[in-house]
Amino acid sequence: MGNVLFVGARVAGLRIEPVISKLVPFLIAIIGGLFLVVFIPELSLWLPRQLDLIAPQEDQAPPIAL
Repeated sequence: MGNVLFVGARVAGLRIEPVISKLVPFLIAIIGGLFLVVFIPELSLWLPRQLDLIAPQEDQAPPIAL
């Protein structure tokens, strides 16, 4: 991603600082989406379950062996 950013700024004849400042909201959205999928796995598992690609989750998790 960084290389494309530098090349795009060079091709457009812009300095890198204004380009990065306009990309910050998009980067925040990407990182926010990543955190949602990591900490709420149902968001990424919903579609495969709807297509019967994976089994539905059981209501109770098995006990953890210590």
